[in-house]
Amino acid sequence: MKRFLSTLTLNIVLTTFFSLRLLIAQANTLSESWRWVKFSTESGLPSDRVFDVIETRSGDTWAVTQSGLAWFNGYYWEPVGQDKGLPEKMLSQVILDDNDSLLVLSEYLVYYGGKQGFHQMRITENGKKKPVTQIVPFGNEGYLFICDSSLYLYRNGLVKPYLLPPELHGQKIIELYFTKGRTLWLNTSDGLYRWDGSAWSQKLKNTGLPFGIRLFAEDMHGNGLAFIVYPKKYFGLWECRQHTSLVHNPKQSSDNILALDFASDDQALIVKESDEVIIRHGSKWSSMEYPPPQLRNILFIKFRDNGDIWAGTETGLYLHNTTSKRWTIWKYPSPDNRNNINEILQTKDGSVWIGTTKGIQIHRPDGKIEDIQKLFGRELGVITGLAEDADNNVWIGSGSSFNGAYRWDGFHWKYFGINEGLDVGNIHKIVRDRQGRPWFLGLERNDYNNRKVEREPGAYLYSNGRFIPWGTKQGLANGRVYAFTEDADGAYWFGTNNGMSRWKPNDKDRSRGVWTHWTIDRGLKMNKVFTISSGPKNEIWFGDQNNGLGFMDGDTPRYITIEDGLVSNAVWDIRVDTRGKLWIATRGGVAVYNNGTFSSFDMGKGLENTRIWPVLPTKDRAYIGTSGGGVMILNFGGYNDTNPKLILYNPIIEENNVLLHWRVFSWWGEQISDDIETRHKIDDGEWSKWERDRHIIIGNVSAGDHDFQIQTKNVFGNYESSGKSISFTIPPPLYLQPKYYLPVGTLSLGIIIIGWIYFIKKKRQDTELKRSEIRYKNLFDTASDAIIIFEPKGKIILGVNNKSCELYGFTKDEFVGMNIKLISKSVGYEEEMIQHAQRNSRGKVFDAVHISKSGAEIYLHINASVIDYDGKEAILSLNRDITGQRQAEARIRLLAQTVASAQDYVSITDLKDNILFVNDAFAKAYGYTSDELYGKNISVVRSTLTPQEITSQILQATLKEGWNGELYNRRKDGTDFAVELWSSVVRNEQDEPVALVGVARNITERKQYEEERDHLIAELKQALADVKYLSGLLPICSSCKKIRDDKGYWTQVETYFEKHSDATFTHGLCPDCTKQYFPEIYNKVKDKNF
Repeated sequence: MKRFLSTLTLNIVLTTFFSLRLLIAQANTLSESWRWVKFSTESGLPSDRVFDVIETRSGDTWAVTQSGLAWFNGYYWEPVGQDKGLPEKMLSQVILDDNDSLLVLSEYLVYYGGKQGFHQMRITENGKKKPVTQIVPFGNEGYLFICDSSLYLYRNGLVKPYLLPPELHGQKIIELYFTKGRTLWLNTSDGLYRWDGSAWSQKLKNTGLPFGIRLFAEDMHGNGLAFIVYPKKYFGLWECRQHTSLVHNPKQSSDNILALDFASDDQALIVKESDEVIIRHGSKWSSMEYPPPQLRNILFIKFRDNGDIWAGTETGLYLHNTTSKRWTIWKYPSPDNRNNINEILQTKDGSVWIGTTKGIQIHRPDGKIEDIQKLFGRELGVITGLAEDADNNVWIGSGSSFNGAYRWDGFHWKYFGINEGLDVGNIHKIVRDRQGRPWFLGLERNDYNNRKVEREPGAYLYSNGRFIPWGTKQGLANGRVYAFTEDADGAYWFGTNNGMSRWKPNDKDRSRGVWTHWTIDRGLKMNKVFTISSGPKNEIWFGDQNNGLGFMDGDTPRYITIEDGLVSNAVWDIRVDTRGKLWIATRGGVAVYNNGTFSSFDMGKGLENTRIWPVLPTKDRAYIGTSGGGVMILNFGGYNDTNPKLILYNPIIEENNVLLHWRVFSWWGEQISDDIETRHKIDDGEWSKWERDRHIIIGNVSAGDHDFQIQTKNVFGNYESSGKSISFTIPPPLYLQPKYYLPVGTLSLGIIIIGWIYFIKKKRQDTELKRSEIRYKNLFDTASDAIIIFEPKGKIILGVNNKSCELYGFTKDEFVGMNIKLISKSVGYEEEMIQHAQRNSRGKVFDAVHISKSGAEIYLHINASVIDYDGKEAILSLNRDITGQRQAEARIRLLAQTVASAQDYVSITDLKDNILFVNDAFAKAYGYTSDELYGKNISVVRSTLTPQEITSQILQATLKEGWNGELYNRRKDGTDFAVELWSSVVRNEQDEPVALVGVARNITERKQYEEERDHLIAELKQALADVKYLSGLLPICSSCKKIRDDKGYWTQVETYFEKHSDATFTHGLCPDCTKQYFPEIYNKVKDKNF
């Protein structure tokens, strides 16, 4: 035990000490897309080209655009133009003065003012206007301005030349720079000078042409940056530190710089023409590997006082919420199984316990982090169950790594298993009931066969020191239990592998109760019930990972799906917060359900990983556990509580048809305007569904007064019950209007009076009708959707708009008189659509396929309503072209089918190589199921036979330009095999890398062939090496028969051959030489057949 405690203590201490190093630091926030907010002309800006943003000390925010000024009211921009005293002409300078008002320069004239209006400043000398090219505040002295390359001082309506020191006499004044530190810099023909409050000091001397300074910035501490474009020898970036002289930085001077600025903490940011983004921390410059697309086409950047960043571009104004605490991430560097989150628990002392695939992490309120991977010398592995009981003991369990449970009492760990009465095997979840007692939900007894017990154990309740079984013998439908909850009436609900079970206690004897079971036969869409939760009004909610959000309507199961606003039908966890809101964890993000209204959090709202299992809402935040992405923490205080602002425009009325349109803006762009949902109703009718449309055409509205009401909801689904409304009147037919009949005293007088009134009113009505027709026609012809008007009986087309002609390829003359069935490929929907439109004031959306003149198919969403058309009932059909969407969906399905059925091993991972998808061939080749691989790092299939230098370069190379090569991978059973891998990066529409694709092919046979081939070649080489031969002409002496070698030396024949071949010489005499030199021997042996 002592050894265990010392090991645990050391583990905790080391983990706490290194926690900051082990946890991934906050990623460069510029790359986090949720932090960026875009403003454009749709947000009220006069132009999308924004040159500067100015924020006053009183909190007003101004944008300087190509088409003028606008101020921000917190929701949208309000242009300030001629009606406020500014000219329509281009603004050349806008600057904030010391009185928190704006100085605006346009065509050599200066205007002064703010939101209430502007007036022209009278800048004259001897009664003559001075053409101002630049003006800046100059403290108590008034304003300095440049006129004809000279400096002047303007104060209290008087203009006089500004007296420069002798060393500046005679110099041309090129430009003034007024910095965020409210200091002045002066660019002259002799160099660059800085005003220190009492004198001008030169910071960079010029030796030729005046400096062409495109960009200049200085922070509050006197650190400066200047981008000089000419003279050529000065081209590049120049820096100064705390009022020192400017020094050239050659490393950052190879490219044009488009924007630069300082933050308050000495951090600087530069954007180059090549789209490279450079960040300076202290004295170190570093380039972003993946610059954010929001900084492309840049015109300016400016740090706000709080560290946020404004970025003006050719296509709009961006705000980067650098300081937002909306999201926090607890994550280890990948690959790490501690990033696979299975359960989250907040204990009474404020600690957050996290069950992962590699033990437990405990985040203490004081910021310390404890990492527990072993207990009693045994690896914990996968932790799926965490609960705190009424005595503040914490229990942990595992769905796969160990049997039984461990308990922490604040001082010691203790194990509970069969000997202690907990015969539950693997524990999927541990859930606390309303009395604070823990329930242990069992999956499987691993040793059931040896012990001859049931394989699936059911649930166990721990009460008064003993474990009480709740299994099939006690009435449970199935012994594999995934979920448990106790409702407000004390009934127990169980989610099992074979349906949902409820045990309801007897009113008189609560120790007894009645079981009720639900399966597919009783309304469930799937027998497996994976999660259950009960609400404050005794609602029962459940999910099965596939069919949406289930709930009990009495004793009947019902479902809410993506068709009703749920972010995904794959529901994995359901929790109810203290306010009664339902938090739903899905494989597509997190949904929040409140009073029939959904809101959601997905990647577009900052959730980096949407494969969610546990979700834990608390008072001020929600902990969201992901598969492979660690814990994402949504801080509620990161959002403003206000509802989006609605602008509801006056209705356009044509006879008894009305067009209503509106716009919606959130506080400081926290929600993308196009994503904000609204709903509406007329008079006392029903509310529409929550949708993103911004207009509605309502036909056949009865004569009289009407109220149109509209509501919008914020990011958490909250909405104001009152919403916003507007009243309008549909006039009755002319013959029913009382103003056209009057009591008549005498017939002639009555006729005259009635005729006169009729004439006047009719003229006014005709004028108004003509205006209405113009408005209606403009809207009709410029609508972005095709509009077709046809009569309901014969279905003959009466009229179309320009978009219809563009979409279908027919002219208006060809359309009119045509039967609508001639352009419809879908059969039967017209009658249902017409009947629905005639019964309801609000049309229903129908899916249909039409045919263009060329025969091409057009996929449509069609919304129809009844209108009055020339005094007759007609159908107005609003046809939205979704052909591109359907074609894209078809391509995606085809691609998915192709990838899924491919024989090569295809994987898709995130940018940190965590697996998002594998095809069947991949899973089969490596011996895993797809679910086992999802969320794991791709390194799980890498073999140690592959050199580390290759493994480490694959990811980086893929992110840059792709990688191709051979390596060894490892199957689940530990066997290795060779593959050839092609990997590349997937980019979105903004050219941001979003995923990595790997395609691998088993090359074991090829490697075997190559090895056999190489072996054969080696053998052949050896054989050839063993066979030496001579060829060509050999110089040989005709007398002594010596041979001349390559170096010109003459050697004996036998010596030469021994050197150049494997032959070995033996010596003897031939018969002729024997006869010549040894005749006596020759004579002796000649008779022996020598």
